[in-house]
Amino acid sequence: MRKRTKIEIMADILSICRRPQNKTRLLYEANLSWSMLNRYLDQMRSLRLLEIHRSPIRYQATPKGGKFVEIWEEIGKILTFSHSC
Repeated sequence: MRKRTKIEIMADILSICRRPQNKTRLLYEANLSWSMLNRYLDQMRSLRLLEIHRSPIRYQATPKGGKFVEIWEEIGKILTFSHSC
């Protein structure tokens, strides 16, 4: 198994957060350590890709984060298509 890039990890987290998610769910679904998850969440919040819903605390992709995932998925389709040609 190859190592994921930072962009791939961010896209994974944002994809999971299309609906509000708590940290534990993100931890398992994104397959990250607690410290790595917190680093990525902080970074994506500062980039305004994620927002926090309080009570209980859940993370959700912002419209900007949703657009990031859409573009990332489109790039994946293009790269997959170019490999099949």
